[in-house]
Amino acid sequence: MMGPNMERIRLYFCRTRKSFTKYKLGTVILLVFLYFVWNVPVMTIFDLCDRPHYISMEFTGGVGNKMFQYAMMYASSRDKALTMATELPIELTDVFNVDEAISNTQVAKLRKFYCFKTIEDARDCAFESNVTTTKNDGDIHFKGYFQSWMYWVTYENELRAIFQIKSNITAKAQRYIGDLLLKNNITKQELEDLVFIGIHIRGGDMLTPSKQDFGYQIATEQYIHNAVGYFNGRFRKTIYIVCSNNMIWAKSVLSKYANMKYVENMTWELDMAILSLTNHSIMTVGTFGWWIAWLTGGQTVYYKYPFRPGSELSKMYSSTQKDHFYPSWVGLE
Repeated sequence: MMGPNMERIRLYFCRTRKSFTKYKLGTVILLVFLYFVWNVPVMTIFDLCDRPHYISMEFTGGVGNKMFQYAMMYASSRDKALTMATELPIELTDVFNVDEAISNTQVAKLRKFYCFKTIEDARDCAFESNVTTTKNDGDIHFKGYFQSWMYWVTYENELRAIFQIKSNITAKAQRYIGDLLLKNNITKQELEDLVFIGIHIRGGDMLTPSKQDFGYQIATEQYIHNAVGYFNGRFRKTIYIVCSNNMIWAKSVLSKYANMKYVENMTWELDMAILSLTNHSIMTVGTFGWWIAWLTGGQTVYYKYPFRPGSELSKMYSSTQKDHFYPSWVGLE
């Protein structure tokens, strides 16, 4: 005869011990059977209920999405004193200082037994207070995108340490910028007055039929010119570092400016590392550019119209979008 499945038994008793009278007959029969057939002490079963509670996240989407999801899980684990137990995406563990020790794959696999309460956001790009007020009397599984800084702003300093790009990648980014300065004969004296502006232009993938139908929009050519003008009007000597997944279009739009330097044929993590070493940011649309701007600090401008009015995507944002974009960031047309 096979032995008992202790995790299923634990789940049954954790569910029924608060309403014993309802399940009295079934509980008594099972306790007697466990004790006399399998010699399982009663207290062993109930002790299984006294364990740490866990929190997990269903990671999905691109790198920027997964950074928002991790930040949400981290902040919630701190707020509710829960243990993070999930298998972390390789994009996060390979590039950032995310501690792999939190990844308890055994617990993640047992989630179906631990009876996690699934919490899903209704609006992916907005703050929903009901998500954060969930009781911490059990295990929680998050499903969604949670793309609002308001979920985790209390732990921003901790997350900046966690999302610090690993030193070997940062060193490559620093060498790239150093080589760029040498190629352009920029002296140390000139460097003191030079302001670096990072530009991330998201294009290509946002133009697929499915994304267009959902309501995604890319930044317009006029916005790019307005954003460059914004920084040119504030700083006397500037140099722009440009990354894009639609570089042909980016170069055609920016061709009239002499101080544009284009980063091509790099991995996504090097693009992010290079742009994060600049002083200020021009982002267009998408979460990848959002996190670059956040990592960079300084001043940030963003495109005010990331969605088509009335579209399904527009319903994912609040009316002001202030819970998605940082209040200090400047939206331009």
